Amino acid sequence: MVGLFCGFLFSLISAHALILSAFIYSLAVGASIFIMVVTDTEHPPAAGTALGVVITGIRLDVLITVRVEHNQFFH
Repeated sequence: MVGLFCGFLFSLISAHALILSAFIYSLAVGASIFIMVVTDTEHPPAAGTALGVVITGIRLDVLITVRVEHNQFFH
C-alpha cells in the first residue's frame, strides 16, 4: 500500500519535460523505499508499484489489482 500511496502522491505533480519526469519517478520510488525502511515493512515490489502508478496515473483497475494481490500475499 505504501507504493500505491507514493505513486499516487507523485502522479499529482505535472511533468512535461523528460528530465523532470525522470526526477519525479525516482522521487516516488525513493519515497516509497524510505517509508518502508522507516516503518520496517520492506517489500521490494512495492517500489515497482510506485513507479508504475506514477507513470500511468492512478486508475481503478490498478487500485483493485494491488488490493487483491495485497490480500493474497498476507493471508
